[in-house]
Amino acid sequence: MTVGDIRDDRATEATWSVPLLVLAPALLIRIMSDRSAPWLAAAWTVWGLAAALTVAGWVSVVRGGIRRARDWATCLLLHVVLAVQAVSLSL
Repeated sequence: MTVGDIRDDRATEATWSVPLLVLAPALLIRIMSDRSAPWLAAAWTVWGLAAALTVAGWVSVVRGGIRRARDWATCLLLHVVLAVQAVSLSL
């Protein structure tokens, strides 16, 4: 980084909100579908994408840390939603 560079590698609330937004279609699929094989495959694919984005968020945390408590709260919410989605899709 140069002297004038203000780039910050710390994870923020946006780091965790993107995977949460990705999980929204999986939730809608679960609520509105009859759990047929194509819909379940789509929901698991969306869940996998959200999990990959979560791993990318943790890479950002390892590199630069997290800034505020609000960011940790969003992180916790994301992990709870990921776990609930995984359990509900597997039943």
